[in-house]
Amino acid sequence: MMENVRLSLGDTKLVVHLLVIVFAIASWADMNGMWSEMPLLTLHAPEEWTLPSYINIIGQVANIGPILFVVVSYFLPKTRPQLEISVSFIIIIVSMVAAFLMGYFYDHTSYLLGEERSTGMLLLNFFLAVGDCTSSVCFYAFMSLMKPQYIASLLLGEGLSGFLPGMLALIQGAGAVHCVNGSSVVNHTFPNGTEYNVTEYNVYPQYDQPLFSVRVYFTIVSVIIALSAVAFVVLNKWSYCRSDSAHMEYQANSSTEVLQVDSYNGSRKARMRDMWKNLVYLQNLSRIKFFWLLFIVLIVNITLTTFLPSVQIYTVLPYGLDYYHLTTSLVQMANPVACFFALFIMAEQVWIISVITCLGQVIVAYLIYLAAESPEPPMYDQSGGGEIAVSRSNVCMWILVTLLLIYAKVCVAGVLRKCGGRSALIWAGFITQVGTSVGAIVGFLLVNHYHLFKDAPFC
Repeated sequence: MMENVRLSLGDTKLVVHLLVIVFAIASWADMNGMWSEMPLLTLHAPEEWTLPSYINIIGQVANIGPILFVVVSYFLPKTRPQLEISVSFIIIIVSMVAAFLMGYFYDHTSYLLGEERSTGMLLLNFFLAVGDCTSSVCFYAFMSLMKPQYIASLLLGEGLSGFLPGMLALIQGAGAVHCVNGSSVVNHTFPNGTEYNVTEYNVYPQYDQPLFSVRVYFTIVSVIIALSAVAFVVLNKWSYCRSDSAHMEYQANSSTEVLQVDSYNGSRKARMRDMWKNLVYLQNLSRIKFFWLLFIVLIVNITLTTFLPSVQIYTVLPYGLDYYHLTTSLVQMANPVACFFALFIMAEQVWIISVITCLGQVIVAYLIYLAAESPEPPMYDQSGGGEIAVSRSNVCMWILVTLLLIYAKVCVAGVLRKCGGRSALIWAGFITQVGTSVGAIVGFLLVNHYHLFKDAPFC
């Protein structure tokens, strides 16, 4: 077994892979923690269930972070590689501090424009969002200093940044609901004015008491991010890790890019005309394939990262509350599983990645169809084995689409790291944020503004 692992790692080091994984957990651990804790946060927030829409809006404003990073990286090329190292460390520290403070100020409110707002939570959420959005670009740029094989470990760590907070919330019991029987007495009046009472029996959802508080939850999340900070420092300072980096390769490519920028003395008009030629350094990869791979990154992040989660409840909840909780838990597990598989078998042919992406999008279309049919999707009220079979197949579809599209995303990142280096990874990170924003906006409009999807009862 260990011999097979060594063969799969090739000329890379297992310890460095593990450190990259722990470092990458800081990428989205705090924001994923916010979403996992949302059922409890809404109980304390005056915004109640409109709170997620405010967090989504803040997330779009926070994209100013990656935009600034890309601008500085392009117009000040001599700041490399210190730029990504410094910014990455700042991101981790800010995320750690903000996550810790969230546990103490999440319920702090004040009046703005005549209405009570969760100012403490929303302000800290802005700092979390800026750091996490910027990490999608900055962490990718940092990985250009490492060998291409380590890119899968980065994405495995990103997957764990959702898995670990989700499992922590599962242990805590955040959002755990069970259905209870209840009755109520309703007063009616006959046409002649005589009143009478009718007892109505119904089933309603009841939230369980969490195992530990919101403060303890975010304290644990901040400790996880602190471990990422330690891993990042070790990666940069320990000679054992530095000797396994691709720093010399990076310097060669970086020098070429700097030379292209600094030695260009043409007119401003000519410089603008040729700017696109200098935006990315490609090796053994045509520009058509490069932009096609970026398009795959865009589609994967539009559908899987933000749009599908916004309609997930409509696809599964009509079949039962248990299936909904099972789906959310297994999807969180499927993400790191796909990344772990890519550590050993990574597709490098563009056509294979394209086929995998297309298969994933077919499943996406099916899940959107289920969401559109809510609250009465196919066979939702069938007795016997029909409903169970459909319910389980829907859970499997969610797992499969996550495995396919996350694997495709990892493979794209691996190809771009190998053939394009730092600049290609920055583009991949930037397109990731563009796709995330587009998916979030489309999902928000379809769900909250146009109301195309109908709620199913919890019980």
